[in-house]
Amino acid sequence: MTRLHVTDKGAHMNTPQIQNVCKEIYRDYTGTGRKPKECDIQILGLIIYMYNHTDIDWEEVRYLWIEYLKTGTLDFPTAIQNARERIAHEKDIKAKA
Repeated sequence: MTRLHVTDKGAHMNTPQIQNVCKEIYRDYTGTGRKPKECDIQILGLIIYMYNHTDIDWEEVRYLWIEYLKTGTLDFPTAIQNARERIAHEKDIKAKA
């Protein structure tokens, strides 16, 4: 599914673009010593699924993917909350302008 993620902030990266960025990040981490795991592709798929079905934006996808590669953890509630707070903050800035 190709989806252009549009929020009150405007258009951002679409799903294939985000997947490509995540693959580049993955190459960087595996190139610097992180051993690939069997579930890495499924985890990326889960993160992309959540991008397409929740409030997380591409910045949070990047955060989730890097945190997973570094620590093996995923914190979707925090990612969703961070995205919502960032959107609200940017709305406030626009309203004051």
